[in-house]
Amino acid sequence: MENMELGLELETELFLLSVLVGFGMGAVYDIFRMLRITAKHGKVFTFVCDLIYTLVFWFVLFTFCTGLTGSIRAFALTGMLIGCVMERVSIGNLLVKAFSHLWEALLRRVFRPIWGFMTKLLGKINRGFVKNSLK
Repeated sequence: MENMELGLELETELFLLSVLVGFGMGAVYDIFRMLRITAKHGKVFTFVCDLIYTLVFWFVLFTFCTGLTGSIRAFALTGMLIGCVMERVSIGNLLVKAFSHLWEALLRRVFRPIWGFMTKLLGKINRGFVKNSLK
């Protein structure tokens, strides 16, 4: 039977690496949060995004742990969760708020005028076809 002890130095290194991986996974979750801001979403869209994120998180945990130690370790899961929380509290919320303000500004200044122009243009084209079909 194989010895399951890693040693304090290796466990500490793996824990710190798992915190770093968790920080990255927190950034991935922020990408999903930004996607929800850009899309009109409901409960189904939120559920699908959260399900995809959960599957990706567990896949990363599994490959990280089994690739380095051969088994899933509780301290690696704890480290990843700590990393996610650290990312969310430190820069995650700030980045998502900044993106939200930027997205609203883009909608207000760029996309709405283009949408208004396209609507007027298509309305004129439509009226032209309707007048010609009545003749």
